Amino acid sequence: MKWFRGDCLYQEAFCKSNIFNTEPMAQTRILEPWAEVRGVLNSLDEDALCATISTHTIAFPADFMSALKPFVGKRLAILRTDDQDKPYRWRLLDNN
Repeated sequence: MKWFRGDCLYQEAFCKSNIFNTEPMAQTRILEPWAEVRGVLNSLDEDALCATISTHTIAFPADFMSALKPFVGKRLAILRTDDQDKPYRWRLLDNN
């Protein structure tokens, strides 16, 4: 099920890491072009192609997930663009 809310497309889904969780199903967000997410990259679930950034679970393409690996635990911003060749841009927000 998909629906629009604000400037982002939300999709009802969940990451594999939440299968045994007793919490309600987590909403995985798919960023629309020109939407941005900021926060600490808490974890990556490469099987489900999800990243947890602060309190948000975001779905990304497999090739972008591998680029994020070195930044787990770091604060960053990820912007989705309308560029077909490079749809996601990211920047480190601090050096900690």
